[in-house]
Parts: sequence; C-alpha cells; structure tokens
Amino acid sequence: MKMKLGVIVLSASALMSTTVFGMDFNPSVYVGAEAQMNKLKSGNSVQQFQDSTGASLLRKTSVPGAGLQLGTRLNENAGLEVGYSWLKKSNSTVADLAGNVTTNRNLLLKMKNTYVDLLGYVPVANDINLIGSLGLGRLSTKAQLKTNGVNVPLTQAAQDATKTKTGVRFGVGAEYKIDSNISARFMLRQQKGNGTVKNVKSAGLGLFYQF
Repeated sequence: MKMKLGVIVLSASALMSTTVFGMDFNPSVYVGAEAQMNKLKSGNSVQQFQDSTGASLLRKTSVPGAGLQLGTRLNENAGLEVGYSWLKKSNSTVADLAGNVTTNRNLLLKMKNTYVDLLGYVPVANDINLIGSLGLGRLSTKAQLKTNGVNVPLTQAAQDATKTKTGVRFGVGAEYKIDSNISARFMLRQQKGNGTVKNVKSAGLGLFYQF
C-alpha cells in the first residue's frame, strides 16, 4: 500500500513540475460537478469509538459523494481550483459481544469537505491531458453514537477526534476535452483527515464547462 501511495505522490509531483514551463498567463474560468466514491480509513484513536476488542466502530467505509468545483486554467499547463464535497453518511452498527452480553453500538458520521488544489496538466494526445494535483483540504466530521438505540454523549476525547482539520491532499487523473467548452475528467485522490477518519481516498468522475 505504501508503495502504491509513493507511486501516486511521485506521479503527481512529476506532473506538477510541468507548471514551471511556459508560464504565459492566459486565464480562463470553469465550473464543474463530480460524482465520487470515497473510501474512509478509521483513525481508531478514541476508546469511545471502539468495540470491546479495540476495533473501530467505523465499519461502513465506502460511501458515495458529490462535489462542485470552481477553477481557473492559468495556461496550458497550470490551474487552480476550489471545491466542496458532500459525503453520504456512514452508518455503522456493530453487535459488540463482551462476556455473555451483546451490546448494539451505532456510529453515525456526517462528513463534508472543502479544498483548494493546484493542478498541473500534461497534454498526451489530441484533447487528452494527464493531471496531477496538490493542495489542502478541510474534512469536517460530525459523530453521533448510540448504545442499544440510546444516544450516548461524546467524551471530550471523542469530540476532539471529530474536529475539523486541514490536511494535505494529492491526486492524479486525466481529462478529455469533448469540445472547446466542455470536458470530462476522472481523478484519484487522497486526503489526510482527523482522529476519527484518518484519511479519505476517492475516485471522481465529473463534467466541466469552461467559459
């Protein structure tokens, strides 16, 4: 897994390095929308979010999402983008057996994400660009915990683990220009999260309109 992440980072860095060439500015603005599939990795750092064996209560780790983007294409090789994503709620229920007693524990996570990315583009064929991105994102999580259907107040440690934090994000992908204004884009990304969700890996497919 570490090797795969290393390849992604190196690929994104190589693509981003192209932005140092040809910095004649000819900016344009675009908007877009994206469908996403997100994979959550548990931070598992708080006892209240663990079962009796120490395993994370976060079991529903694959959640769909949607995003909106506003960006500027500075020139052929560089761009800047801001975005906002909604992630579907992760609703995990665990039958926690401790001794001879089974307790149903439910962890509900609500998530959203805002980010800013610097993008590098490398033309590889007519109307096709490879893309590398590097930026910062703020993953916001809100947790609700229930035991046998009854709400459980979060401890201070649990509240701290769900606090919004700014994390580094990077990605690689490709863009296809359908015509002079419309393009389709596929991106693979990873972003650092907080104490509840350690990181988020996502795949996104979107359509964009350039003015």
